[in-house]
Amino acid sequence: HKLKAVEADSGDIGGKGSVEFMALNDEVGEDLLIACDECSYGANTEVSAGDVGGVCHECHVGTFQEIRGIEIGHVFQLQQTYSKSMGVTFRDEHDTEQFAWMGCYGIGTSRLIQAIVDQNYDDNGIVWPASVAPMTAHIVPVNWKDETQRLLAEELYGACQEASIRTMLDDRDESAGLKFKDADLLGYPYRLVVGRDAVKGVVEIRSRRTGDTENVKKNDVVKWLRGHL
Repeated sequence: HKLKAVEADSGDIGGKGSVEFMALNDEVGEDLLIACDECSYGANTEVSAGDVGGVCHECHVGTFQEIRGIEIGHVFQLQQTYSKSMGVTFRDEHDTEQFAWMGCYGIGTSRLIQAIVDQNYDDNGIVWPASVAPMTAHIVPVNWKDETQRLLAEELYGACQEASIRTMLDDRDESAGLKFKDADLLGYPYRLVVGRDAVKGVVEIRSRRTGDTENVKKNDVVKWLRGHL
């Protein structure tokens, strides 16, 4: 599993329970965790009652292993810790005054980027999941000086923008190889290659994740992208 919920220390926040959401990564994970190799139980070493190699006290089958993770979220069960001190009450269905039950959470937005990239890359660069990619499509004209390719690339860019599909247009006068290499490095889900078939109004769409390619007519590009989001 690449994501694990583990018991954690509430620290200064208070309350009687908290859970951290960890993106597992033994190479760069900053937190040390104890996790069962059979069930879903896991805990930060600050609160864990288990020892590495010991039998899990939850499932009584698996053993505890030491792993590292990146904290990307934290939920705090505040219970009535603050409502009692601040006098926050409500009336229940019996018109009885009760102290409110509270909770809070935090999301590590900057750590999320690190965790996503750590779990989604290959030898050529990042491989963004479509759900969180900064851009959906990357338009790469093979020869920017070619008027037919340039005009088609700009037309596709405008159509994608109008359809609210986040798109990048590589308008540099560089070699195709360099632009393809940079496109792989950035890792957006779909690369739209505008090459010699531009005269036919056809572009090649390549999936960054699978490497599959498909030739698509220019008027069908937006529909194709929407169907693959």
